[in-house]
Amino acid sequence: MKRTVLILLPLILIFSCKDIALKETIDEMVLGWTREVSVVSPDDGEGIADKTPLLDWEDAGGATGYEVQIVRAEDQLESTTSIEVTESQYEIPDELTLGSERYWRVRAVADGSTGDWSDIRTFKIVPSASPELVNTLDLGVHAWGLEVSGNYLYASAGDNGIKVFNITSPSAPELIDTVSTANGVWDINISGNYAYVSESFAETSPYYVYILDISDPSSVAVKDSYGINNQWYGLFYGGTSLYAGCWNGYYRFDNILSAFDSAPEMIDPAGLGKRVNSFDTYGSYLVYTVDDTGIRILQMNGNVEVGSTAADFQTDWDNSMVTVYDHYAYATSMNVNSIEIFDIEDVTNPVSAAAYPLSAGGNNISIADRFAFVSLFNGSVLILDLTDPESPEEWGTIPAEEAVISVNAVSGNYLYGTEYSTGKLHVVDLIPGD
Repeated sequence: MKRTVLILLPLILIFSCKDIALKETIDEMVLGWTREVSVVSPDDGEGIADKTPLLDWEDAGGATGYEVQIVRAEDQLESTTSIEVTESQYEIPDELTLGSERYWRVRAVADGSTGDWSDIRTFKIVPSASPELVNTLDLGVHAWGLEVSGNYLYASAGDNGIKVFNITSPSAPELIDTVSTANGVWDINISGNYAYVSESFAETSPYYVYILDISDPSSVAVKDSYGINNQWYGLFYGGTSLYAGCWNGYYRFDNILSAFDSAPEMIDPAGLGKRVNSFDTYGSYLVYTVDDTGIRILQMNGNVEVGSTAADFQTDWDNSMVTVYDHYAYATSMNVNSIEIFDIEDVTNPVSAAAYPLSAGGNNISIADRFAFVSLFNGSVLILDLTDPESPEEWGTIPAEEAVISVNAVSGNYLYGTEYSTGKLHVVDLIPGD
């Protein structure tokens, strides 16, 4: 009898365990929809190189559908309208742009009742490591500077002035106007309804800076110009002043908007007669480069010089450029195979924080979200992740074999680049795919 009990007990346990497992399976199949949905992808905080990401989650037993909520900020979830779907995935239909961040959650639905919400997840749109050239247009000899304002791209056509494109369809820019200038255009800076333009490419002087009225991009009007017997380079409009670099310093035009009402002041900040080629801003301060010297910082309110790097920081800087991100200035030169990174949080004492090695001399840097797009003098564009501003990490490249790019500007999901030697405008999709 004792032996019989011992034999039957394992059998009872086996069948009991099977019953429990079966009960749990049936319970999940019938009532799984009442519980929190298990999200598959994307991972929380993931960067996605996809303009229309696919949100995916596990099937919930007994569910007849799902409700998905997608918002720009987490505190919007409680007040947003849910999207109703029948499948356990949802592809965002409208294209998102580089840097877009979204919060989302999902819950199951059965016969008009709803289950528990999933955990809230977030994702962000990032560039592909391998962007794709999608278009090339002719500009003119010596194409260089370009600027994007809203749905319009203003590009140096070199010796042919400026060409204006409508980029509502970003991969297929439409030429809508051409502005003639006396000489080849170097740089373009836009503020409100005005574009400020510098000339540099020419055999003879004078060289001009222009004020253009761009309130109607299809019919740009030249409002005024100012000429000198010296080539102009980078320029920037800040406050009520225009700062325009030249071979031996920069000119400051005060109290201007649509006309040069008075003669500018010529400034040689380093006292060395060196070229000022590039400007950017850090709050109310103007950050600019001086060839063979380094960077300098100017308080625009009052035009007071407040800080600079050591005068002998670089003795071989030429065609030096600067771009500001966070409280760092990223400076490049055609003769230096590195990005010099300066911490400018204390504007009175900019200090060298790091140097990022490059395969060639550097030209301009465009920054979108946390990514830097660095034009190199070998024609390629290097993409860097600036999550740690002092220690950039390589993210990807646009090789010169794909498109030779001298200067670039980023707008939305596209990079626009001019090619100096052939006068081309290249359009690169930073997030290629369907």
